[in-house]
Amino acid sequence: MAKSILLKIFLFYVCVVLHKVSTEMMTLDSRVEHCLWNGSFAKSSYESFFRKQIAEEYAKLQIVTGLTRYHLNIFGDYNLIPTNNKLYGDFLICSWSTFGYIKNNQIIYDSIEMALREALIREVGATGPGTNLSILQARSIINTCKTNLWMPLSLIVINLQNCIHTEIKYLNSLNS
Repeated sequence: MAKSILLKIFLFYVCVVLHKVSTEMMTLDSRVEHCLWNGSFAKSSYESFFRKQIAEEYAKLQIVTGLTRYHLNIFGDYNLIPTNNKLYGDFLICSWSTFGYIKNNQIIYDSIEMALREALIREVGATGPGTNLSILQARSIINTCKTNLWMPLSLIVINLQNCIHTEIKYLNSLNS
């Protein structure tokens, strides 16, 4: 009973904060550019243009790694990742490894939960209740999305990110 009341209070905080309209757009984090280019440089203006388009496409995949950079309401503008795109999965594995969310081919759920918790706290404010409710909500989202299935890491990463994205979209929808 007390947990559901706390969740309702938290959701109210999130609704108020997410009500702000954002013009923020995601860009490819420079720390993960190596995941696309392997250290090579564009050799022509055409290749530069092509790389810019690819960077814009892959920037939208940075939901989990973007938790530390963006307000949560920006993620509502992006679609879920198709599970049949191996290149997306490989990019996510590389970028998550760069951010410390994957080590030795194992997902570090605690690190993702911490980033999500900090993103939620940033949205609702670092007050006592806001902090406590953010901790509970982040744990709840990770527990909902965590999987122990035996499948390729790229598919686990895509499914985990899609689930977290769906949960964030749900919080954003409460604003509507």
